[in-house]
Amino acid sequence: MSNPELVSERVLCSGRRVILKQRIYRSDGTEFVRDIVEFGEAVVVVPLFRDGSVALIRQFRAPVGWILEVPAGVIDEGESPEETARRELLEETGLIAGRVEVLIRTVPCPGYSSERLYIAVAEVVGEDEPRREPGELIDVVRMNLDEAITTVLSEDPADQKTLLSLLLVKLIGPERFLGAGGE
Repeated sequence: MSNPELVSERVLCSGRRVILKQRIYRSDGTEFVRDIVEFGEAVVVVPLFRDGSVALIRQFRAPVGWILEVPAGVIDEGESPEETARRELLEETGLIAGRVEVLIRTVPCPGYSSERLYIAVAEVVGEDEPRREPGELIDVVRMNLDEAITTVLSEDPADQKTLLSLLLVKLIGPERFLGAGGE
């Protein structure tokens, strides 16, 4: 099957972080319309402590209210996913990352969004004051990995990027990220 031909594209709306576009495609002589949210790239990071516990944040998100999630943020121009993970972890939680490893690059909502999302894990090596942006309403919670997975599963709604991130760390084994199995 060949790729459809892009016939036209127009910007419907442009916001601070997203652009809504309407595209018209042609395939086998038939035209169809798709709305696309352009977002760019972002990183989510699972902060992992030496004892195998993780830090999550309960954050106010305007579209859904309060939600339990891993720290996350948009990759700034010229920044690597690892640099973004370190920056966002410090900004949102005050936690300082040692080793950071990107596990996978995903597309969270390919039906309508161009967003690319890197899932990373960071070994927590210290703590400082958070450097939150205005409007970031965040509480940091720490729990063991299994409890974090169970808690996120019980949320309504559950955050998919957080669930996937925690399950990946569990599947791979947190000890892999902590060197010789933690303390």
